[in-house]
Amino acid sequence: MWLGANFETDEKGTGDMKILMIGNGFDLEHGLPTKYTDFLDYIITFRGYYARVYQGQVKPRCDADKGDYFEKLFSHKKNHYKVEALQAMTKDNLWIDYFIKVREQHLKNKENWIDFESEISRIVQDLDEFQKIAGSSSRTEEYYHYKEKLREILEQEDLTPEAIPKTIDKLMLELNKLICALEIYLDDYVGGKKIILYNPDIAQIHPDNVISFNYTDTFRKVYGEYDTNTLPSFVHGMATDHTDRFRVRLRKKGDKNANRVERTIEKNNMVLGIDEYLPEDRRAAEIDFIEFKKFYQRIYKGTGNEYKKWLLANEPKMLYIFGHSLDVTDRDLLREFLERDDVKTVVFYLDNKQRRQLITNLVKILGEDAVIEKTYGNNPSIVFQKQSPAEKIENSKFDLLRDIGRVRRLCEMPEASARVLLNKIDTKINDRDLEYFGTQVEVIDLFDALQRIGLGERYKDDLYHIAVSLVEEVGCEPKQFNEEDWSCGEYDGSFGPDADTAAFIKEINSFTWIYQNAHEQEHTDEEDDIFSKYEYLFHSDGEVREPIFKRVWEDFRKACSEGAYSQKKLWDFMRSIVLGPAQNIAYGTIRKFRQETDDPIEIAQLTELMYEMEANEYMESVAENLHNKLD
Repeated sequence: MWLGANFETDEKGTGDMKILMIGNGFDLEHGLPTKYTDFLDYIITFRGYYARVYQGQVKPRCDADKGDYFEKLFSHKKNHYKVEALQAMTKDNLWIDYFIKVREQHLKNKENWIDFESEISRIVQDLDEFQKIAGSSSRTEEYYHYKEKLREILEQEDLTPEAIPKTIDKLMLELNKLICALEIYLDDYVGGKKIILYNPDIAQIHPDNVISFNYTDTFRKVYGEYDTNTLPSFVHGMATDHTDRFRVRLRKKGDKNANRVERTIEKNNMVLGIDEYLPEDRRAAEIDFIEFKKFYQRIYKGTGNEYKKWLLANEPKMLYIFGHSLDVTDRDLLREFLERDDVKTVVFYLDNKQRRQLITNLVKILGEDAVIEKTYGNNPSIVFQKQSPAEKIENSKFDLLRDIGRVRRLCEMPEASARVLLNKIDTKINDRDLEYFGTQVEVIDLFDALQRIGLGERYKDDLYHIAVSLVEEVGCEPKQFNEEDWSCGEYDGSFGPDADTAAFIKEINSFTWIYQNAHEQEHTDEEDDIFSKYEYLFHSDGEVREPIFKRVWEDFRKACSEGAYSQKKLWDFMRSIVLGPAQNIAYGTIRKFRQETDDPIEIAQLTELMYEMEANEYMESVAENLHNKLD
């Protein structure tokens, strides 16, 4: 994995603290509808369904996915409180109505986008300027200019100097209601979608910590199956279902929903606001609009600030930024990372257009000189890397990695989900889905995970044969594995691999050693008769398993048919194999071969070998009984 110029690393990491920073592009990369336009489409459709159900209007047009969702939302009684909550938060909402109008204007120019934060910032700054101008006795052209601009959101409301404080409060309340509606959308609609994509770059990072600017828990859902110790820090809060406040009617004078709305707003911890726009010398004195600012909301709502502890750690840090636009609205937090000397940063970008925008935004945050210093030269501390395309999870290497993570946490899963997982593994083994298993490393990982929950013995033989097939049929490079790589800490303070996992690794290593030697024999110019070809089997510490024994048997049959060797010598050789290095598997394998063949000569040969093995087993038991009697 390349992670930027002069940044030395590999799959297992750099030794530095690895921090992954994700923005909304991360959710989009995983196929989730988390654009602001997606949310507006949701609200428009909700309003259409609400009008149909409660006001008898025509069924709204929408895509099949939304249609199915809203049919369930409105038809199930258990969802009634959720509908009530959405209606209370979105009905005549000043911000939502304004955003819909702005988007419609963009659509006229064939542009389907809107930036909530930029629009909020513009309105707040306009109102701030209007408030300053309105304080004077004269009514200048500028006064009417700002008043007219503010009518875009305030519509017919009479905006007087005296009404400004109430207007500020109303805009803040409407913003909080919008945030609550956004929370329902993300938790209920987006959260209900199955994620079918992953990004290979993210899968290889294995971050120690994750800082998320998103409201969704996508990282944990996708990558937390195997990065089990990595819990994201949500600096802007996380979408959670708080609509339970609408289950109970808590009335307040004048508005039956008022108390429930207030209680829901208080429970919500999502940050949606603006960057600091005032110069430093005015910030402390001018605080009328402080509630709209992100830094204030983060403090008030107590969102994730674990990242400050990470920054204090006395160790080098690798920061990976994925799906974040580096927008100035997050300037204060971004600078905490980007200005540090002990942080090296990789910024992933989608295409050259986005790369240009990222550089532009970086200049806005750090200044031109700082960006030049950090991105140029022989040892840059900030590099840009084109991100890999997203891939489907199903039938990928990542699919198995997730399943291994799930196996390790099987007892934490609902029983139904756990059975589905084990059935999936059974099916993949029975179907010999070698693409799913990938390499021998993943096979060992899976066995180790199964072994640690008491299921290793159940799958041992099948997984061994899968590991063999990956080399023999797929062409995976045969390797010798170090048992200590599968070490972990135990409750008694010991540290090492599981004993059965270690034994499983030895079996695979034994196959690999035998396979490599056989392969070398096949490609040597030295004597290649059957006796010298398999001489190494008698010097190996490992057990001969079926794939190697099958190769020996095929060569024996070929030698018998060609008549190049004495039959006695050939039979002595074969007896030494079945009674020696292959004795643990020979009898069962020979029975299998006999059932599969129709050749009468081969049947006779196999029957003879089975007789030889039975006779040998009998003689060994007699000798053992005699020895016991003598003792």
